[in-house]
Amino acid sequence: RIDELLLAGTGRNEPTPVVETARVPALVALGASIGANSHPLLRHQISAALELGLTITEVTAAVKVAEYVQRRASEMTAEKATHALNAPLAVTAAAAARDVTAATGRRRAQDDRAIGRTPRR
Repeated sequence: RIDELLLAGTGRNEPTPVVETARVPALVALGASIGANSHPLLRHQISAALELGLTITEVTAAVKVAEYVQRRASEMTAEKATHALNAPLAVTAAAAARDVTAATGRRRAQDDRAIGRTPRR
């Protein structure tokens, strides 16, 4: 999925190897500004990336990747929060069900003894 986003609109089938230059930190900073939800920083990083010679297509691809990462991280966090909220409820429900089953069993045993029958197991 990431390769698809990076290659979108480039006409290439293979990603270009990343060379350690000023372009890489510019792309990282662009992604970080999106991750931080900083609109002023985002505007600054887009301008800086374009000034360094990155194309609109490269900047757009970097923005798409950062948006995907941010969206997926948000979804994962929401899923964890939902799980954390539901886990105590599930444990409580299971404990309540065990308590009801135990109480029902005790009640049956008391009833059986009351009428002279051997308690069931």
